[in-house]
Amino acid sequence: MSKIKVSVIVPVYKVEKYLSTCIESLLCQTLKEIEIILVDDGSPDNCPALCDAYALKDSRIKVIHKTNGGVSDARNVGIKEATGEYIGFVDPDDWVKPEMFEKMYQNAIQSNADVVVCNLFVYEQDKQKTIKKPYWSNVKQGIVSKKKIYRNMFIKQCYIWNKIYKKTFLNKNKLHFIKGYLYEDIPFFTQVMLLAKSVSYCPLYLYFYRIGRNDSLSRGKSEKQLDIIDIAQITQNILKNLKAPQSVYKNFKKWQIQIYGWMYCLLPDNQKEKALAKIKKKRLMQEIMNNISKRKVKILFLGKFKILRFKTKRFEQIEKIVKLFSPIITIKKI
Repeated sequence: MSKIKVSVIVPVYKVEKYLSTCIESLLCQTLKEIEIILVDDGSPDNCPALCDAYALKDSRIKVIHKTNGGVSDARNVGIKEATGEYIGFVDPDDWVKPEMFEKMYQNAIQSNADVVVCNLFVYEQDKQKTIKKPYWSNVKQGIVSKKKIYRNMFIKQCYIWNKIYKKTFLNKNKLHFIKGYLYEDIPFFTQVMLLAKSVSYCPLYLYFYRIGRNDSLSRGKSEKQLDIIDIAQITQNILKNLKAPQSVYKNFKKWQIQIYGWMYCLLPDNQKEKALAKIKKKRLMQEIMNNISKRKVKILFLGKFKILRFKTKRFEQIEKIVKLFSPIITIKKI
């Protein structure tokens, strides 16, 4: 068999409804020198049998069955098993264009990049609608300056799957995913962007990211949403240890307030006080609560003014008034 150019790692757990779409999109890749590593993370449904059936059909598929340890553990196992020059990650409920890994690999070789980034489509499952989402709108094709990378960190979401990574780069820096947490991709993403000597941009739309799944862990109300507090602290320590520039710290602080607000809204009511106690910093808590209030006010009030966006220029003034008064509105009042 020819030298493997890209190893694609797919962590598999309770995605029986979506898995075939994902695997079929990988088998259709125009880049033939790939291996597809399906890591069955002890899935209790028909996923293990489905993985084995695909492996019998195509020798490029390698299946690993393991006891359940979470998506981070599954990805780490995949990294150890990968033999490709580059490594990519695809979530099992997503899918990719046939030319994705060929185009990204070509970009990587031409630029000798540690990491290559592409654009994506967002598929809204509840609306059955696909929209284009550029990952970096202010960046041109090819090697991206560190200044632009820093400017975009934590402004754009910390996706790991619209990228490929040189395996020697991951091994040299001992990069892996932290086991047992939701939002495990954030520390990994942070280290990658700070440590990579060269990051290249491929401005093609190649990855389909599915959102709106009611059974998604990151979407549902759960105490596990508290994980983001630990993840934020771990990420902050990474920024400190790797001496990240102030521009990245500034973006991180804004992101932290937004993501804590997201967490607070997804927590069960009996866990909200626990979350605030865990955050500890009084000023940060106030900023988070203000952010939540603004978000709630926008949902309640701006939705009513939505029609005005198209009929009058006064919409911006109305929005400013709502923003002005939202910090004094508490969650209970809302």
